[in-house]
Amino acid sequence: MFKKVLVAEDIDSINLAVGAVLEKLAVDKVEHAEYCDKAWLLAKKSHSGTGSFSVAHL
Repeated sequence: MFKKVLVAEDIDSINLAVGAVLEKLAVDKVEHAEYCDKAWLLAKKSHSGTGSFSVAHL
């Protein structure tokens, strides 16, 4: 399944729900960002070095 997922959501309840579903799906690494600028920096950093995200929820 997915190895690394970026969740960029500014509504806390949705952010928590998506995180809970991903945990049940046994996703290896989940990164959360509330704001688009943080999400962009995480995606850019990930792409340049430690492996890209498998999927991003924006």
